[in-house]
Amino acid sequence: MWRRIRDLFDDRILRHFRESRHPVGEVAMGSVVGLFWALTPLVGVQMTLVAITWGLFRVFRARFTMSIAMAWVWISNPLTMPALYYAFYITGYGLFRALGADMELVSFTSFSAVVDASNAAGWREGSLQLLRYMVFDLGWPMLVGGFAIGVPAAILGYPLTVRSVNRLRTARASKMGLTLAEWENRFVRGHPQDHEPHRLSMEDFYPDSIPELLEDLAGHHPRSEQDELELKKAEPKSSSTGRSGGTEAGARAKRKKSPASKKKRSSAPSKKKKRASARRSSAG
Repeated sequence: MWRRIRDLFDDRILRHFRESRHPVGEVAMGSVVGLFWALTPLVGVQMTLVAITWGLFRVFRARFTMSIAMAWVWISNPLTMPALYYAFYITGYGLFRALGADMELVSFTSFSAVVDASNAAGWREGSLQLLRYMVFDLGWPMLVGGFAIGVPAAILGYPLTVRSVNRLRTARASKMGLTLAEWENRFVRGHPQDHEPHRLSMEDFYPDSIPELLEDLAGHHPRSEQDELELKKAEPKSSSTGRSGGTEAGARAKRKKSPASKKKRSSAPSKKKKRASARRSSAG
């Protein structure tokens, strides 16, 4: 069971970090946005909020990796929802109690029963049912507790993501005999002019997949690591043949341009001159 959960976590979240070719700052900002919305009790609209945030970032000429943010939203799923959302409620309840508010604590048993019933009712109806329960029965404690957990997690997510992604890319670069800077120059999109100002267009408001699709249709593909390895293997052959071909061509050019050959050509009498001199002697 734990192995299955680990594989699922790797496929839904960690895989996006390994396959990302965006600048590390955009990847880290994707973690910030994803963790912030994932750890808030806004069930059913978290991905929509990520997409809206992405559009607002592009309006202000800022970027984050949308696939990373969407991956983090997945941690709030039907399996983790009872424990996660009840943790929001307990956190908010503790904060309100510390401020002197008098309220009754909702047990985890009754809370999980409502969550299970909403999951069984379908996505739309269940989301509305759970939202009504959170607003009218749990109210502010859950909302405040969610933001109390989500904001610190989002802040910590940035440096942790930068460190993890740099470590992963450094290991990949060392396997190819490159430094981290060389690896980023080859494989990271938009490096190093990834934050230069540009004019806004409709493409700025598309998801990340649309520009990639347009690049694929136009035939502009970023070189992969496998392509680089194949080019590296083929480089000595091409260089040797290029050198040999170049030396032969250079030797021919030298022969043509050498002054000795010009003197030989100029000193050697032509056939026309020989014939003309023979005619003169016969006529005389």
